[in-house]
Amino acid sequence: MTRSQIKRFQQRLEARRAELQRRLWSRRPTLAIEMRGDPLEQARALSERDLAVRTIHAEAASLRQVEAALRHIREGTFGQCVSCDREIPLKRLQAVPWSPYCVICQEKAEQAGGPAAGEPWEEPLALAS
Repeated sequence: MTRSQIKRFQQRLEARRAELQRRLWSRRPTLAIEMRGDPLEQARALSERDLAVRTIHAEAASLRQVEAALRHIREGTFGQCVSCDREIPLKRLQAVPWSPYCVICQEKAEQAGGPAAGEPWEEPLALAS
């Protein structure tokens, strides 16, 4: 992979990281629950909070993958499968630049019940303030 290709991936990943961070921070107020009103209103509020928590979880997992991909760029290992060290095809990276696996290892991970696309696979999320 050329330096200019890596630079373009880095720019895409940085833009995606900024977008995910903004979305995560904007969703924080949706986690508050007011237990006022009738039971039906309380149930609706709990349901909305549950949806917000699931959305935040998914976005946080995506952010962890983006952060890991950026770290791999800094370390010079971007584009290598974290499982087998084979090169991840350029077409796959163009579609999902934060992909940690080659196609073969991704399929194996999904079949084994391991991390699938969009699930966390490396260290925990560290949000910048």
